[in-house]
Amino acid sequence: MASSADWVDLWERDDEKSLAPLSSAQLEFIDSLTSLCKDTPVNKETEDAEEGNRPSYSNLLQFHNWYTKLDNEMQCKNDARFQNILEYHAKCQQLSSILNQVLTHLKKLDEEYSAALSKTRSFYKSCDLLIQQQHGLIVAIEAINEKLSFFEELETMSKKFSSPTMLTLNESLVPLLNRLDECINFMSQNESNYLEASTYLNDYRRFQTSALHTIRTHVINTLKQTATQVMPENDNVLTPNESVFTLYYGKFQTNAHRIKTLMQQIEHRTNQSELYSQYLDDCHQCYFEIRESLIGSVLALAMEEMINSSGRNFCSLVRSSANLYIHICRDEYQLYFQFFSQMNASLSNFLDRLCMSLYDKLRPIVIHLEHLESLSEICALIKSEFIEENIHQDELESFVKTMENLLQDTQERLVYRCNIYIQTNILNYTPASGDLAYPQKLEMMKSISENLVADDEHRPMRTRSDSGTPQITEKTIDSQKAVDNKIKEKCEEFISFTYDYLAKDLNSFILATNFPAVTATAAMVSEGGGVSGDSTEEKAAESSVSPVKLCKLRLKELVQTYQSKKTSIEKSMSLYLANSETEAIIFKQVKTKIQLLYEQLVKILLTKFPSDSDKAELEIPPLKAFI
Repeated sequence: MASSADWVDLWERDDEKSLAPLSSAQLEFIDSLTSLCKDTPVNKETEDAEEGNRPSYSNLLQFHNWYTKLDNEMQCKNDARFQNILEYHAKCQQLSSILNQVLTHLKKLDEEYSAALSKTRSFYKSCDLLIQQQHGLIVAIEAINEKLSFFEELETMSKKFSSPTMLTLNESLVPLLNRLDECINFMSQNESNYLEASTYLNDYRRFQTSALHTIRTHVINTLKQTATQVMPENDNVLTPNESVFTLYYGKFQTNAHRIKTLMQQIEHRTNQSELYSQYLDDCHQCYFEIRESLIGSVLALAMEEMINSSGRNFCSLVRSSANLYIHICRDEYQLYFQFFSQMNASLSNFLDRLCMSLYDKLRPIVIHLEHLESLSEICALIKSEFIEENIHQDELESFVKTMENLLQDTQERLVYRCNIYIQTNILNYTPASGDLAYPQKLEMMKSISENLVADDEHRPMRTRSDSGTPQITEKTIDSQKAVDNKIKEKCEEFISFTYDYLAKDLNSFILATNFPAVTATAAMVSEGGGVSGDSTEEKAAESSVSPVKLCKLRLKELVQTYQSKKTSIEKSMSLYLANSETEAIIFKQVKTKIQLLYEQLVKILLTKFPSDSDKAELEIPPLKAFI
C-alpha cells in the first residue's frame, strides 16, 4: 500500500518529478469540478436505494460471477454505441459525397451564369449602341425633313397664294406669312449651301411681295369704301354737331381690327425691303387723305359758326375753338392706333395740318385786334390753358406747337399795340380840360363801377395774372425793373408820409403826457414868446380839473382826430388805387409802426396812473381804434 500511495503521489505532484504534470488551466478545471460537486446536493434516498440494490457477496466466486456479468453487459453496450457511430460515420461520408457533387454542380452553374451575364452585358451594350445610332439617324432625318420642308413649302404656297380672296379673308393668312418669313430666312442663310436656294428665295420673295401688295390693295379699298359709307351725299348735310363726329369716328372704325391685323404684316416687314415701306406709306397716305377730307370740312364749318356767334368776345372764341381741336386731336390720335400699331411721322404731319387750320382761322382775327386788354387776355389764356397744361401730352404735340405760334403772333401784336399806345397816349399826350378833373373824375368812375357789371373786356389789367403777358427783354435797359424800383421808392415815400401824418398828434400827446413842462414851454414859444390871457384862462380851467379827467378828454380828442385822418387816407387810397390788395399791403407797414407807438403810449399812461381807479376812469382806447 505504501508503494501504491507513493506512486499515486508521483502522479499528483506539481513539481518536476511529477509523472503526469497538469497545466494551470487543467488545475483550474479540476477546481471548478470539485466546487460543483460540493455544491450539488446529494439525494440520500437515491443513495440509500442504490445501497439497497447492491448485491451482497458471501464468497469470491459470487463476486467474480457478478463482475464477469457486469463486464459482458458493459462490452455489449459499448459495441452497440460503436456500431451506431460507424453507421453515423458511413452516413456522413455519403452526405459529404453528395455535398461535393452539389458543390461541383453549383460551380458549373456559376461558370455558366458568369458566361451568360457576360453575353447579356455585351448584348445590352450592342443594344445601347444601336439605340444611339437610331436616335442619331432620327435626328438626322428630322433635320433633313426640316430643311427639306423649306423646299417642299414652295408647291403648297404656290397654290395658296394664287387666290387673292383667300389671302385677305382667310384667317390662316398670318401663319402663312410667318411661315413664308421662315422660308425666306432659311434660303437667305443657306444660299451658298444649296444649289437651288437662290431660285427658291426669289420665288418666296415673289409670294411675299404679292401677298403684301394684295393686303395694301385690300386695306386701301376698304378705307375708301368706309369713307364712302360715312361721307354725306352733299355739303348741305354737313353739320358740326356731335352726331356727325360720332358717325365719322364710330362707323369709320367698323373694320379697324381686321385692317390693323393686316397692316401689322406690312409694318413688321418694312426693314426687309424698301418696297414694303412704300406699301406702308401708301396705306398711311390713303388713310390720312380720307380722314382729312372727312374732318376738314366739318371743322371749317364749325369754326365759321363759332366766329359768327362769338361776336367781339375773342377770348371765348379762342377757348371754344381750341377745346374743339384738342378733342379732335385726341380722337384722331386714338383712331390712328386702332388701324396701325406703329408710330409714324405721317400722323404728326396730319395733326400739324389739322391744327394749322385753327391757326389760319384765329391769326387774322388776332393780328387785327387793337384792344390791349383783349390781346393780354388771349396771351394769358393760350399760355396757361393750352400750352402749359398740354405740353407733356404726345397726342397734343402738334396742337401745342400751333398754340405757341399763335401766342408769338399775339404777343407781337400786343407789343406793337403797346408801342402805338405809348406813342399816341403817353409821349404825345395833350390833356383836355376833363382829363385833369381829379378826384371828381375818379369818384364818377367809382360810382359807375358800383352800379354796373363790368364786361370781361373792360376788367382792369392790374387784376389779371402776369403769366400770360408777353416777356420782353431789353438789351440796353431793363424797363420793367426800373419801373418796379420807381414804384417801390414812391410807395416807401407814401408809407413814410402816411405814418408821419397819422402819428403827429399821437407823438405830441405822448410828449405832453410824459414831459408836460417842456411841452408848455414849446407851445408858448410857438405862440410868440409870451403867455397870453387866453392861455392863462385855459391853464386856470385845466388846473381845476383832475389830471385823470384831463387826460381822458385829450385821449378822446386824439382818437377822434386820428380816425378822421385815417378815414381820409383810406378814402383817397381807394379812389386812386382801386385795388384792395395793394391798399392792404401799404397800410400793413403803417399799422405796424402805429402799433409800436400805441404800446409806448399805453406804457406811459400806466406808469403815470398806476392805481386801478385811475385806470378805470381813464378808459384807455383799444389798439383797434388806431389800426
